[in-house]
Amino acid sequence: MEIRLKRPSNITWVYGAHGLIHANTLAYPSVLVLLKREYDSWFVLGALATASAMAFGLLGLPAGYLTDRFGARRVLLLSLTGSALACIAAGLSPGLLTLGLSLVALGAFGGFYHPPALALITTYLPKSGRALGMHGVGGNLGIAIAPLGLGIFASLTNWHGAFLLMGALGLGYSALAAWRLPRAKASHHHQQADTHEEDRLAPFRSRLPELIATYLIILTLGFVYNGFIAYLPAYLTERSPGAVSGVLAGGALSTLVLLFGVLGQYGGGIAAETSRLRESYLAAAVVVAFGLSVMGSTGGWTMVLAGILASILLFSGQPMGNALLARLTPPGRRGITFGMSFTLSFGVGSLAAGAMGYVADQVGLHGAFIGLGLAALPAVAAGVVLVTRMGPKAPGMESTRSMEV
Repeated sequence: MEIRLKRPSNITWVYGAHGLIHANTLAYPSVLVLLKREYDSWFVLGALATASAMAFGLLGLPAGYLTDRFGARRVLLLSLTGSALACIAAGLSPGLLTLGLSLVALGAFGGFYHPPALALITTYLPKSGRALGMHGVGGNLGIAIAPLGLGIFASLTNWHGAFLLMGALGLGYSALAAWRLPRAKASHHHQQADTHEEDRLAPFRSRLPELIATYLIILTLGFVYNGFIAYLPAYLTERSPGAVSGVLAGGALSTLVLLFGVLGQYGGGIAAETSRLRESYLAAAVVVAFGLSVMGSTGGWTMVLAGILASILLFSGQPMGNALLARLTPPGRRGITFGMSFTLSFGVGSLAAGAMGYVADQVGLHGAFIGLGLAALPAVAAGVVLVTRMGPKAPGMESTRSMEV
C-alpha cells in the first residue's frame, strides 16, 4: 500500500518523542541511589528495573502488529500518554509494590514507541541512515539530559518529585504531539497490498542467516545497554573523580558520558548509508566490549573516558542495526520486524538489570561493568559471521514504497 504523509516535516516530532521516551527510562536509574537509602538491596531495586525493562521489550512485538494494523500515529500517542500517566503513578507511590507496578506500566507504554517510529522512518524514507541517526540523536539527548536534570530536581525535592516532573512533561508533549504528529491517507494501491505478499516474503527468506546474526547482535547489545543504563549513575557516583562527589556528581557525569552517545548515533547513521555497514557494526561491538571492561577495572577520569568510549560505540550500533534490518526485510513487514528487534533487545535484554544487580551485590558495581564487557562478546562473534556472509543484496529489499503511519 502506498501512503503519503500530508506534512513530512512533522517527522521531527518523532525525534522529540524518542527523547522523551528514553528520558522516562532514566527516571528510575537517576534516583536509584536515593531509593537504595530507603530499600537496602541492589538486587531488589535491580529486579524492579528488570520488570520495567522487560515490559518495555516484550510489548515491542504487539506494538509492531498494532502499527501494521492501525497506523503508527495512534500507537505513538498511546505510548506517550500512557508513559506520562505511569510516571505520575510512580511519583505518587507510597511503597515498593506500587512503585514496581508503576514502573511495569511505564515500561509497557514505552514499549509501544520504537516499532512504529522505526517503521515510519525506514519505509517513508528508504535511504534513512541519517534519519535513523537523527532519531537516535533525539533519544540520546533525552538519555543524556535526564540524569543531570532529574538529579538536580530530586536533590531539591525527592525521588517522588522526579517522577512527577516527567509525568507533567509527558502530558504536555502528548497534547502537542496529538496536534503535530504526521497524518496519512491511503492511495489507490490499497487494494493491491495483499496481491504480492508472497513475492515480498521470498527475499526475506533468502536473507534469513544474516537476519538471525543481526538479531543476535541486537539482543546482545540490548542486554549490555540495559545494564549500562541501569547502573551508570550509581557507579559514577560511587567511583567519581575526587573533584566531584555525591548523587548530583553521578548525574552530571552520566550526562557527560551519555551526551557523547549523540555523536555515536549520528556517526552510526552515516555508517548505515555506506557499503561498510556490517564491518562498522562489528567494530562497534568490539569497542563496546573493550570500553566496558576498562570502565569496570578502573576509577576516576580513566573510568569516565572509558565510559565515553563505550557510550559512543554502544549507541552507534543502534542506527546501524536498524538500517541493516531495513535492508534485510520487506517494507510491508517493517512493523513486525522492528517489534521483534525490540522484544529481543529490551525484553530479553532487560534481564541485565537483575543479573548485574546480583553481581553487584556479590562483588560490587565494578564487577557488573566487567560482566557487561564480557556479555558483549557474543555480538562480536555474530558480527564476524555477518561480515563473512556479505553476498549480493537481495532484490526488492529497498523499496521506495511508503506506509500507513
